[in-house]
Amino acid sequence: MFLWLLVANVNVPSHAWVLPKPSKSKYPGSFPLHFEQRLLKLLQLNEHAAIIQPFGGKAELGVKVDLARTVKPTIIADAHCLPLKDEAADLVILDPPYSNGYSTSLYSIKQQLSMKRYLTEALRVLKPGGFLVFYHLYPIPRPKNCSLHCRILLQTRIYHKLRWVGIFKKA
Repeated sequence: MFLWLLVANVNVPSHAWVLPKPSKSKYPGSFPLHFEQRLLKLLQLNEHAAIIQPFGGKAELGVKVDLARTVKPTIIADAHCLPLKDEAADLVILDPPYSNGYSTSLYSIKQQLSMKRYLTEALRVLKPGGFLVFYHLYPIPRPKNCSLHCRILLQTRIYHKLRWVGIFKKA
């Protein structure tokens, strides 16, 4: 399936990044070192862009939304129901727990994840022309009213799974 997605979107730019891991925070599930800065550079955005990170954890940039009070997010809330205005963000970065089990074992949060619900919320707060970044183990289908802008195949360390980063642009 993964190969089919690559072949089906041959005209979409693809990037391969090798980044050190872990981040300075060493928080489980956090982005690799330099990821957020390289992402901004790739998208030609600066740190003053309106960035929202549902599942924010120990992210470095933007408004961090998380259920875990211990990570001291900007907003304590559920990614499925963001307390933010419509079309408020230039960039929304989704790095959800990869399963309900991960959510419980890594973060001690019992949560029923619904990709449909948190994607709908992410798109609601994203401005037209803004970017939705989805950081995951597997490629996802193109969200409604979006085009695939580019993708990043990301390696961190040996014996660790590659990550797929889909970057979509809202129509």
